[in-house]
Amino acid sequence: MGQERLPVSLFSTGSLPSGEQFSAWRAGNAALFEVLSPDENEPSSFPAEACTWHLGRLLIGQTRFAAQRYRRDPGLPGSDLFLVRLHLEGGFTGMAGGRWVAAQAGDIDVLDLAQPLDLLGQASTVIVLGVPRPLMEAALPEAARLHGAVLPGSRALAVLLADHLRSVVARLPELTVAEADGVAAATLAMLRACLGPVAQQLITSGGKSSGGDVQLAALKQFIEANLRSRELSPEEIRAQFGMSRASLYRMFQPSGGVRNYVRDRRLVGAFLTLADPAHQRRPIGEVAFEWGFASDAHFGREFRRAFGCTPRQARNFNPPAHPHSTTDDRVGEPAYADWLRRLAARDR
Repeated sequence: MGQERLPVSLFSTGSLPSGEQFSAWRAGNAALFEVLSPDENEPSSFPAEACTWHLGRLLIGQTRFAAQRYRRDPGLPGSDLFLVRLHLEGGFTGMAGGRWVAAQAGDIDVLDLAQPLDLLGQASTVIVLGVPRPLMEAALPEAARLHGAVLPGSRALAVLLADHLRSVVARLPELTVAEADGVAAATLAMLRACLGPVAQQLITSGGKSSGGDVQLAALKQFIEANLRSRELSPEEIRAQFGMSRASLYRMFQPSGGVRNYVRDRRLVGAFLTLADPAHQRRPIGEVAFEWGFASDAHFGREFRRAFGCTPRQARNFNPPAHPHSTTDDRVGEPAYADWLRRLAARDR
């Protein structure tokens, strides 16, 4: 097991008749997008390929495709995934979350698949990183604000993240299953370091008062640092920051109030603990108590509400969907489509 290579899904339209290539690509990507022709006519041929690796709790790979339009509406299956994409060639223009966005070669963009998008892509080569929502929100609590954000390739943070993604993709054939979680953790740390400033910039330019944003960020940092504490409560938070009950609730009103926010952050922490192979033998009740839930039954209900699965099922979050190290998906549904469905542990 320690030397087993990472599972890889290879999908190409090259072996198909020209007239079937676009429909095969569209079907293979249905777990992500509704893929459409860039104009009114379906293309006579559509050269495209995707090589996707199952890196523990992440998916990462490189894809190449001809010009296409791709869109999503809220509520489609797989909405609990984020995509972080490095554009090696090509780019796109379009709408994401109600705003105009554009990217070119060298840029990095972020897509939250729970939010609407309608993009027109050029013929492109792209490194794609698929991150489940619990992992993305653990690294970046304000991740939803990043939908459609483009980190220009000229920025130092973009260069750092691009270098990391290129390096990981280059070394994927040599990595083993046992090494996957460490590399995934390093990749999530790079996302936090390189995309965190972008999220903060979007917060401060989002129309709220800068003072309120600074205070809200401080409140959330305090909550994150004390999620495991039995003393964490609205009263404790108010005392720490000298706030009234009404002011505290107003700050967290978009999250349904501070109690709901704390509960949801604790649920994310519990999910990550249960999905971590290092904690596979720990009793679920012990994990629930660690994250502030006194009742196993209450924890189970809240966990299912949040993630659409039981705590026990969450422990199947990490293993690959296929027993073999390599799959060749030149015809039929690619393996990565099934992996994406499994990584999207819940649908909003």
